[in-house]
Amino acid sequence: MDPRLVYELKKRQYAAHVCSTLGEAALRAVSRNDSWRCSELPTAHPSNLIYPSITVPLQTMGFSVVRTLTNVTPPATLEACIHSQGGRAPRGQEASYHISVGSTGNSTVQGAVY
Repeated sequence: MDPRLVYELKKRQYAAHVCSTLGEAALRAVSRNDSWRCSELPTAHPSNLIYPSITVPLQTMGFSVVRTLTNVTPPATLEACIHSQGGRAPRGQEASYHISVGSTGNSTVQGAVY
């Protein structure tokens, strides 16, 4: 397997996600570390979990998410499907992209899109 690009989730990012969605008891169970405290971690919206899929709230106001990819192969030319800056990405280099989601109508929306 040669994934080339990975969504690398750091321990602190995952811990913040667990705290925001499941609470401190879940953090202690998952991390097996009683010294971690949710109060010491940033609040994390599910849309900010570094993962290929994206969760966004349905709302009339726009919403943006950022994803960061890490190159895990030798230097290679990488191009995005929509906007490409091209160039050679050295091993270990990270690059981020932004996705903005918005409503085109004035109707009220509820829930989330996954």
